[in-house]
Amino acid sequence: KTDLDSMTALRINRTVLDTLLSFCAVGHVLPVLRQINRWSGVIDQAHVRYTLTQLLDMAQPPFSMAFLRETLRSLAIPSTVNAMITMVSSKQEAALVLQNQALPALHTFFRLAQLQCKSSSDRKLYDATFAHYQEAFLTFGHKVLNALGPNNNPG
Repeated sequence: KTDLDSMTALRINRTVLDTLLSFCAVGHVLPVLRQINRWSGVIDQAHVRYTLTQLLDMAQPPFSMAFLRETLRSLAIPSTVNAMITMVSSKQEAALVLQNQALPALHTFFRLAQLQCKSSSDRKLYDATFAHYQEAFLTFGHKVLNALGPNNNPG
């Protein structure tokens, strides 16, 4: 516990995350991903989502296999899966998730990773991580559709 008010703590957290992203921009991606993995269970999941989404937006293919492996490991952490798919605060945002527009960086990463994972161990890591997201999006999608009701279906 600290004596900081919540807004000050939020600004400090965001500054730390932006600093980590700056390290990524100058080539220190793997240490940043490893640190995010260590923090994943203890920091606010919105911060994990923000950092990974920004990192995926910055990443340019072709990806190194080390980057692919570490990113897939990061994305496979259950709390990260939850953070990446449950980022909505309204019915309108939920519709965007269902139309694959809310997280284009994640969609692009999986599409490109699929093409680059050639060895059997890399392919297993990709398949397992992608399966987690498929299942999570289906479960989340059903919850959103039920919340939207029959007259508000985004499809």
